[in-house]
Amino acid sequence: SIYVGFHNSGDFYQVIRIPPGLTSLGPSDVPLPPDSGYALRLLDDSSGSRADSFIIYGDWGDVKQVFRGPPDFDPRLRPWYDNAWSNDGTAISKAYVFASPAWSA
Repeated sequence: SIYVGFHNSGDFYQVIRIPPGLTSLGPSDVPLPPDSGYALRLLDDSSGSRADSFIIYGDWGDVKQVFRGPPDFDPRLRPWYDNAWSNDGTAISKAYVFASPAWSA
């Protein structure tokens, strides 16, 4: 996946390629619709209040599902964020296993 975090707001955006056979996603382990290909995760207030939102796509532009829940983390407290924030250029961190989204097959 690819992700971007913002220091002042704590907003976080992630693009996830959903592997074949994955049946659920997210902190609440929400069932995925068939033919899900990608997920866009937004941890921000674009829905009117701060939320952890997932937009599930078949192909780009083909929205299959949207679900939202309360935010359950602040990306600014993660080790990969500290690494990126303390570097002036590109920062590469060790692999980080997310506590969410949950991956179930």
